[in-house]
Amino acid sequence: MPAIFYRFLRWCPGGLGIFLRQKFYPYLLGTCGKKVLFGRFVNIENPEKIHLGDHVVINDKVTLDAGCFHEQGAAIMLGDKVFIGAGSLLHTEVGNGRIVLRSGCSIGSFCVVKAKGDITIGEDVLLAAYCKIGNCSAECKGLLQDKVVAVNTDNDIEIESGCWLGVRSTVMPGVIVGEGSIVGAHAVVRHVLPRYVVAVGVPAKVIRNRLKSQY
Repeated sequence: MPAIFYRFLRWCPGGLGIFLRQKFYPYLLGTCGKKVLFGRFVNIENPEKIHLGDHVVINDKVTLDAGCFHEQGAAIMLGDKVFIGAGSLLHTEVGNGRIVLRSGCSIGSFCVVKAKGDITIGEDVLLAAYCKIGNCSAECKGLLQDKVVAVNTDNDIEIESGCWLGVRSTVMPGVIVGEGSIVGAHAVVRHVLPRYVVAVGVPAKVIRNRLKSQY
């Protein structure tokens, strides 16, 4: 695709822009499903390493950056009905890390997902705005209240199906967030969370089990 045409597609407003991006952007990507919608000023790096399912929505000013990934196969994989909010960043850094978002996952606006190890976000997971997942050392500076924390940024992350992450919450490398768990706003998750719990704080601590009766 000629660079001038690509710049026009990124800029083109309104229904015409949505229609043209829906028709032409799939030719840039490794694979692209049906009825995928792209907003304005979406940035795509190393597009042949990016694979999208059906009915995916990529909002305005989203960055899908697989530019540092040089292994075989896909670096960024979005399942069916995934939603990426405006201004969010998905970035595979130097290494073998991949980003996988399962079907029905919804990423809020201005979230940051940076992978050195693999990051897998399960089905129907909801991330509120400004969440940070993975190797976000620069963005996370000061979150741990001046405590010295050694983190291996190559460690994998898995957020299992049905989890909810509150606004400005952070999940550090090496963490598994168990199925159906809720992470409170501004929490920093440094350790594995069990299934169906509520965790809050810096660092995040479990305060309730969702499966236990309220009566």
